[in-house]
Amino acid sequence: MLVKTTKINKTCRITINRPEKRNALSIALCRELMSAFREAESDQSVSVVLLEAAGPSFSAGMDLSEILDPNFIRDADVHEELLTIGTRYSKPIIAAVQGAAFGGAVALVASAHIVVAAEDAKFCSTEIHIGMWPYVAFRAIANALGERRAAELALTGRVVPASEAYEWGLVHHVVPAEKLHEAATRIAVQMEAFDAEALSQGLLFIQQSHRLHPEEAGLVARQFRDRAFQSDAFRSSVQKFLGKRD
Repeated sequence: MLVKTTKINKTCRITINRPEKRNALSIALCRELMSAFREAESDQSVSVVLLEAAGPSFSAGMDLSEILDPNFIRDADVHEELLTIGTRYSKPIIAAVQGAAFGGAVALVASAHIVVAAEDAKFCSTEIHIGMWPYVAFRAIANALGERRAAELALTGRVVPASEAYEWGLVHHVVPAEKLHEAATRIAVQMEAFDAEALSQGLLFIQQSHRLHPEEAGLVARQFRDRAFQSDAFRSSVQKFLGKRD
């Protein structure tokens, strides 16, 4: 089993489970990951997804042993789907990152909505070392960091420590390695308390308003807001808040 899933309360924990290969993103593993994400997305009892990896490293990136396979180009379409999942997914993804997150794994991290990294985590766009540009991964990384910083990482192939990744905005929280699981779980539990529809609608708003002209983005915002104002969950929450205040 290359991917394990467990559900506790409203959180679906998806674990990359190929530690003997440093969790390299083989075609089979990517397909299992996408299947797990789709299942969590369709499960109405799930409001948050926590992505983590078994072993000392988050992921070494693309499985290079598959590249020379004649069917690789055809089968590799799943990389495009997985490494840009953050632009389409309807539920918050929290990534817990330890050790190395290299190659396409950087894009997988960048696609998460919240990233918690261990102090020993390190990130590297390794593709240039094998004579390749991170074509599929680049968009997700640029979306998180901006094109100039993403280009610098792709051009140099240098290793970025967690502290620098935090400064750049790729990572939101840096914690001691032994606290990684606890810290990521705490965020998931906090988010479980929020209305699941509000979370998903917020992500959908981000996706639909991305790079729109300010006036168009404002129109989209008003449409989302007006629907939220009319929802029973919102009205109930406001009434409870006012009751507590009184």
